[in-house]
Amino acid sequence: MLRCVCLGKAARAAARLRANEVVRRFAVILCVAASGVTTCPGAIAQGFTDMSLPAKPVTPVTAIERASGREPDKPGAPRAQPATPVVGLPDGLVDPALLDAVTRNTVTLIAGASGETSLAAAHDLAEVLEATGTTRLIPMTGRGGIQNAADLLHMKGIDLALIPSDVLGHLAASNRLGPNLSARVRTIARLFHEELHVLAGSDIASLADLAGRKVNIGPADSTSAFTSERVFKALGIAIEPVRLSHQQGLAALSTGAIAAMALVSGKPAPLLADHPLPARGLHLLPVPYTEALEADYLPARLAPSDYPGLVPANQRIGTIAVGTFVVGYNWADGHDRKARTARFVEALASSLGALHAAPRHAKWQEVSLSALQPGFAGLRPPAVAPEPFAFAGASVLSGAEPPAASTTLTAAGDARARALVEQFAPGDATEQRRLLNILSGSNLSPTEAGGRR
Repeated sequence: MLRCVCLGKAARAAARLRANEVVRRFAVILCVAASGVTTCPGAIAQGFTDMSLPAKPVTPVTAIERASGREPDKPGAPRAQPATPVVGLPDGLVDPALLDAVTRNTVTLIAGASGETSLAAAHDLAEVLEATGTTRLIPMTGRGGIQNAADLLHMKGIDLALIPSDVLGHLAASNRLGPNLSARVRTIARLFHEELHVLAGSDIASLADLAGRKVNIGPADSTSAFTSERVFKALGIAIEPVRLSHQQGLAALSTGAIAAMALVSGKPAPLLADHPLPARGLHLLPVPYTEALEADYLPARLAPSDYPGLVPANQRIGTIAVGTFVVGYNWADGHDRKARTARFVEALASSLGALHAAPRHAKWQEVSLSALQPGFAGLRPPAVAPEPFAFAGASVLSGAEPPAASTTLTAAGDARARALVEQFAPGDATEQRRLLNILSGSNLSPTEAGGRR
């Protein structure tokens, strides 16, 4: 199977070894996919030659070819560079000065899938940075989660990736993508939190009703699949996972083929907020915030203002949220890609004001350049210090190690904690007290802390 990575609004020349072969295979797939539609692969733009299709069947792309033929990088080592000129072009045709001007300040960022907030945020960021004239960001459609981490490590041409904190923690502990992950990448900023949305049909009243039922969790290794599987397992609910795209899952839910779909995306998620739902009776289910989830996730609420018509007026639906980091590859000192990444970090820090303003996504209000991920070194502007406030049992928010149970909040930390719990539980004094106890590392029992929902 050939995997196509969309480059947002930008079109890039295939300038890697064996690029012509990859393009040929894409052309074959395009011909098959275009059957019955107006796309015409045989049409040729004036002044350009066509890429002739092979007469024999195309052999399957191997796993190594899907990874662009590249072995995993050694920690901190520069990625291997092609030893030959740009494929398909005569020697000397590309002006080195022009090539340098195009690539010097350009970085690529692989984000989430269509319908997810992370992809919309990546396009926001690209537009804002483009206006600075110092950095060009090329947003790429990805799956998020583990797949984004794998692409950052092994796919040529990817400088940055959006990766949730629970995925980073899992990969560092499991060595699934190789050892020493924390030495191979650098966290740059926690951009925002992404909420778990569980959309169900009218016959499902609670999350417990999904036991033994089909639930679409998204493609394998995506953010939605990884996080939702962990949450269902932590809550002791054994679902039958279905791995369709979010759009396919929504269609299957509307016909009753599945009982629910899980989507991890910053509220309001474009898939749910920007389009009318295909069937009546669909509703969001509350996700209980239990002790089993406190180590990796934060409590969150979905409000009527987030999803008018989907969340009843004067109600809030409880769920969990996970922090999403922009992560860069740890290039060796002196590598030009390391310099590009550093320029991106500076441009991001100087563009926060523009990102906070309309019409940018509301999630940009949550960006933190000082947040840390446990066990990972950060790459940030010199003026930004690591965030001193530590959250007990909620490391996703600051990335810091939880304090000991007897630790109390500092004055500054206490003020920030109170602001946060007011955000997550506005007007609910009992819930605010419980959350403050979690953040401060209190030893109070759930009953003393106001109960658990």
